[in-house]
Amino acid sequence: MLRAWMLVLSQLQEPEKIGNRGLLAISAYLRNNTTLKELFLQNNAFFGDPEVTAAFTLALNSSCLETLSLTTNPQLSDTFIAHFLLSSTVHTFVKSISPF
Repeated sequence: MLRAWMLVLSQLQEPEKIGNRGLLAISAYLRNNTTLKELFLQNNAFFGDPEVTAAFTLALNSSCLETLSLTTNPQLSDTFIAHFLLSSTVHTFVKSISPF
């Protein structure tokens, strides 16, 4: 049974992988979202440029997300994690973050 508050975007076929534009769309959805608790973004094509990372972390900071998985995203780098951690206060809500 699918839980309404769980969004799973993983193991997509190559042409369907989420890029930076898709991550911005997810960011817009997450902004002030109090319903979604788990977000799995494995195996995608976003590379986390600073503007996209900033939008994503701002959205996470305003959400009530408890679990975030970013595993198997080979294009994410140390630059992404540096921007993510510097602009994130998400640690106050998120119980689990799976890095790449």
